[in-house]
Amino acid sequence: MPDEVRRSMFVMGAERAGLGRVIDYLAQQDDRVVPRLLDADIIPPLSDHYAFEQVGIPFLFYSMGRDRNYRTPRDTAEKLDYAKMVGFADHLTEVLYSLADGPAPAYDANAVDDAASLATLVAIARHAAPLHRDSDRFSVLVDKLERKLEAGTPLARFDRGGMQAAILAIEDALA
Repeated sequence: MPDEVRRSMFVMGAERAGLGRVIDYLAQQDDRVVPRLLDADIIPPLSDHYAFEQVGIPFLFYSMGRDRNYRTPRDTAEKLDYAKMVGFADHLTEVLYSLADGPAPAYDANAVDDAASLATLVAIARHAAPLHRDSDRFSVLVDKLERKLEAGTPLARFDRGGMQAAILAIEDALA
């Protein structure tokens, strides 16, 4: 897996709590992990954060992505990336320090950060494209995402089914 992808961790909910700048700033401070912003509604509610989202409590949901071993008997300790786990722990510590020094985040259920979400998908897709079994077709998808990013096209105007397909294709390429 390309190093830029291996070190990635996806951060959802920052757009609703106004924490995108904090996450972006901290991303520049440590190169062991690469926090990548995604709007919370781009992926299905796969974790406990959804309960907080439902009652309007600010949340940050971090995901390292899924692979073919995820939640299977093959998902064992020797497959863990311990260096990434330490980088994540340090990153999260810095997020908590930043929050402790500022006002409590307010929750805005309608907030989106389309540019950050598209930038994340483009960055990961660029790294995954050569690995996809149908790399020429996948590159067309990447180019489409990149044009939308460059044009400032809001995700609300981009087919959500297309976004889900892009994420599944990226996971497939990296599996």
